Amino acid sequence: MLLQATKDDLTRKENILSRYYDSGKVLGEGSFGQVSVYVNIRSMKSYAVKIVKKSKECPEEDLEALNEFFILRSLKHPYVIRVKEIYETDSSFKIVMDFLEGTHLAKFLFTRPRMEATTKDIMQKIF
Repeated sequence: MLLQATKDDLTRKENILSRYYDSGKVLGEGSFGQVSVYVNIRSMKSYAVKIVKKSKECPEEDLEALNEFFILRSLKHPYVIRVKEIYETDSSFKIVMDFLEGTHLAKFLFTRPRMEATTKDIMQKIF
């Protein structure tokens, strides 16, 4: 089933995250944006928030990115990070996801002996 994202599917408020979450340290940055730790003010639970910059030249890219976010939000698998909420501002999309303490997958795999076997095991569990 292909999910088509629409503007109605989003919570569109500039500072909505600051109402419900306290921002923390930046976990990583890339060419499209950054990922930071946010803490839910009520539950004190940590979440990873991916802030993806919108394309200024190509709105179609934004719609493609939204479709990917909504597909991720629909997935329910123990080896896939859960997307909790998706917010939109004038300049970015903010994707609230489960936060896992530790390291990212690539670093984990490259620091392990028998990386090929480990990778195979992980990929078989995912797929």
